[in-house]
Amino acid sequence: MRVVVAFKEPGHAWVLMLGPHDERNRTYDVYTSLWEVCGLDAPPVGERTKPACCDDGGADPNLPETDDLVTRCRDLAKPPRRRKRPS
Repeated sequence: MRVVVAFKEPGHAWVLMLGPHDERNRTYDVYTSLWEVCGLDAPPVGERTKPACCDDGGADPNLPETDDLVTRCRDLAKPPRRRKRPS
């Protein structure tokens, strides 16, 4: 099980995704969903690295892309809307 987290501001983290990491089953692989949300068709080539959890002063990283990433993850998690049938 993996947890994908983004930091909005110091002391405030968003849990973006929670799911299995299974490269054999891309339908359920949490990283496949993450690449999709980031606009990538395929995962980056090469070894993946984790960003530092804190800056040099010990504060959470603050990336301007976080708000957009949170919105995309929320949209991905929403069930599709049903169309109303004409009466």
